Amino acid sequence: ANPVVFNPERAIDETTGKPTPWREKLTFGHPDEFVLAYAGRVSPEKDIGFLVNLVKGFRDRGHGVWLALIGDGPAAEEFKALHGDPQYGVWFVPGFLPQKELAQVYASVDCVTSASTFETFGFTALEAMQCGTPFLGPRAQGFRDVVAHGKGGYLFDARDLTSASHYLELLLHEKDELFPQEGVLAATANFTARHCLKRALQAYDIVRDRRDAATPGGWDGDGEGEGEGDEQQGVGAGGGGG
Repeated sequence: ANPVVFNPERAIDETTGKPTPWREKLTFGHPDEFVLAYAGRVSPEKDIGFLVNLVKGFRDRGHGVWLALIGDGPAAEEFKALHGDPQYGVWFVPGFLPQKELAQVYASVDCVTSASTFETFGFTALEAMQCGTPFLGPRAQGFRDVVAHGKGGYLFDARDLTSASHYLELLLHEKDELFPQEGVLAATANFTARHCLKRALQAYDIVRDRRDAATPGGWDGDGEGEGEGDEQQGVGAGGGGG
C-alpha cells in the first residue's frame, strides 16, 4: 500500500483544513457515532451479510453503530435495499472510489472491517492501518498475515458472531485507548517496501541454501551443479575441433 496515498492526514480535507465530510455522510448525519467501513467487491464470497448482522445486533441493543459499504458487485442489489434503513444502519451507494477518496474514508471511520475468508493478501487491512485506523476481520488467510492481533486491530474467529461481537464491543468502548493512531501505524512497519524486499531476499537465500544442500556438487546459481558445469565445459572444449 502506498503511504503517500494511505496515511492519517487523509482525515483532513486539503481544501478546507477541516475533517472530511465522510463521517457525516456515512452515518446519515450522526458523525459522533461509531462507524465501520467495508471496501471491496460486493459478492457472496465476501460474506457481507455477516457484517450486516453484526452491526444490526449492536443497533438492536441501542448502540449507535453504522456500516458503510464501499464497492460494487453481483450482490449489490441485495445490500442497496438496506441503505438508510435505521434498523440496519447501512450506508451503501454502489460504486468504487478512487484511491485518494478511499484513503479519506479509511482515515475518517473508526474501524475498517471484512468477514471474507478468501483473501490472498490483506491489502484492505494494510491500507486501513496505514491510515491509523484499526482493522476488524476474521483470523483467516490474508488478514492473519498482515494484522497483528491487538496491535493493528482484532482478528475474530471466522463466521463466529459471538467472537466478532466481543471485539467490536471492545472497539466501541475503548478504541482510543486500545489502538492509538501511532500504535496502529507502528503495526505496519514490517510491510514497507524496504522490509518486503528484505523478506523476499531472505526467502531466496533460504531456497538457495536448501537447493545447495540437496544438489550434489552444490548450486552455482545458473541452474547447474559444479559437476555438471565442469562436464559441459569439457564437452564444449573437446567438441571445438570436430
